[in-house]
Amino acid sequence: MFVWALVLLVINIAFMGGILYILLFRRGGGAPPPIAHTGTAEIEKLRTEIGEIRRAASALGSEIKRTEAGCAERKAAFGGGAANVGQCSGVHDEGRADDVYSRALKMYGSGVPVNEIARVLGLLNGEAELLCSLKRL
Repeated sequence: MFVWALVLLVINIAFMGGILYILLFRRGGGAPPPIAHTGTAEIEKLRTEIGEIRRAASALGSEIKRTEAGCAERKAAFGGGAANVGQCSGVHDEGRADDVYSRALKMYGSGVPVNEIARVLGLLNGEAELLCSLKRL
């Protein structure tokens, strides 16, 4: 048993010596040293590419500003925006919506086809069909 412990001790000391040697004398792990001289042609190529990127970014920035100005003009010309849509549509105006729906029900009661009701009153076909099916119930 004592011999086995002595063998393990010798092996451990050998491993520690190997690790110490690697740490002290073989730093860098065998990676090749960096190249000291980079070609001037490559640097000039990179500079021209950077210049092209800057010109493209500048053109893109001016295009964005022009588009934003156009959007602002359209928004100003449009006025209130989506707030005015509800005033123009008969569906969002409660009094007019009730009037359209009551006219649709009267037309259905007098025998007018559903697609004709939708066309005359400006309703969707599904909306007119729903009204008529609810009336039948």
